[in-house]
Amino acid sequence: EAAAAPAAAGGADAVALLGKASADNGKSIFAKCKSCHTAEKGKPNGVGPNLHGIVDRPKGSAEGFKYSEGMLAKGGKWTFEELSAFLTNPKAFVAGTKMVFAGLPAAADRADLIAYLASQADTPVPLPK
Repeated sequence: EAAAAPAAAGGADAVALLGKASADNGKSIFAKCKSCHTAEKGKPNGVGPNLHGIVDRPKGSAEGFKYSEGMLAKGGKWTFEELSAFLTNPKAFVAGTKMVFAGLPAAADRADLIAYLASQADTPVPLPK
């Protein structure tokens, strides 16, 4: 139940920490994601989609990746808040998601991971202060 609270709050707990987040630490946390995802430009999709440029990208839009119906129906863009909520508990945020990762309950870990993902873009979206 405690892990669901940040998701219900829209991921604001991690977003509040983004001004002090460490992309370097986030890169280390991303090691948990590497078995399914890449974040480097031009790398192919894996079991999960390539996450290069994920911040402000429309959900379900990585070229060549077959998303779940739930993800396609979710709509909108991946904002910092939406990424945080998804990373807290993917299955609670997107019913029917194919992502099997249980989530990152610690807001600081999510903030660091989001800071790293935000840095992986041609034109990174600035982190909130």
